[in-house]
Amino acid sequence: MEDDNKAEPVIQIPDNQDWVLATIVSDAQTLGFEQAMTLQVNGLIVSGVMIGGAKYFELQTALVEPFATDEMKVAYYMKEVFATAADLYKPEEEDEAPSMPTYIHLRNAQFFSPGQRPLPGEGVLWRGRLSSVDGFSFGSLSVADD
Repeated sequence: MEDDNKAEPVIQIPDNQDWVLATIVSDAQTLGFEQAMTLQVNGLIVSGVMIGGAKYFELQTALVEPFATDEMKVAYYMKEVFATAADLYKPEEEDEAPSMPTYIHLRNAQFFSPGQRPLPGEGVLWRGRLSSVDGFSFGSLSVADD
């Protein structure tokens, strides 16, 4: 008798990573959802909207694309690097097991320090090593206008 039930692929999480956060990051990539998050990274607070790796590199590509001309060879090179990196996050087959996440990506990221306004004011794209995250919470921080 043949077993029709296939086991779901399991992601192996290194000991130095929070398995809950790694699972959320993996799901953000494979399912394409975004989630406001605040991270504590080596004493720094980073707050923004978590996105998948492919989305991060697509947004980076869009940022440098207007500058990618024959005269701006560095921008052209960066556009190609980011576009290639975005493809690495996309599975070749639908049933392919997701790879273990090693980075977390945020858009509209801001950095918070006690008694200071967040930097930068408008937020940036940010990529950080998942193993460097000391803690996290759902939701993003903001500063009330005076």
